[in-house]
Amino acid sequence: MEAPDGISKDSALARPLGWHALQGDRALDMCGVGVCGACQFTEESNVIEKISLAKKFELILEHWSPRIVAAVNDFHVRIVKFEGPFVWHHHESEDELFLVVKGRMQLKLREGDIELNEGEFIVVPHGIEHLPVGMGEVHVLMFEPNSTLNTGTTRSERTVAEPEWI
Repeated sequence: MEAPDGISKDSALARPLGWHALQGDRALDMCGVGVCGACQFTEESNVIEKISLAKKFELILEHWSPRIVAAVNDFHVRIVKFEGPFVWHHHESEDELFLVVKGRMQLKLREGDIELNEGEFIVVPHGIEHLPVGMGEVHVLMFEPNSTLNTGTTRSERTVAEPEWI
């Protein structure tokens, strides 16, 4: 199939509805039907949209209840509001990234405490025991493997086995 004049044959605009190609073992669909690696279309969602963290945080009414806002390969982008201490825990095989979007938090470690302010983040390697503490209400974005349980190897009333998508 020929691309229209002035449009690269590799451009999504050059490909007619239903055009598919293979890239490695992945099917691509440049027109928005099915799976598209170039356009980030997936079988679950065929819409690319920007996400407003402020609007997503407005939907969270309770503390310590993480919500999933996006997926990146085998990772989840989760957000949570919290205040005060969580529970001491660690994760056997998952690292965790905590990014403070609003407020301040302290990450207690057995070796000492680290304070995080808005716009700062930290990566906690797997196996490291930690205790997140909200210094007032804090809004945090977490990036972690989708298998990550919020309380790690510790089960408590704050364990959320299957976070809700928002």
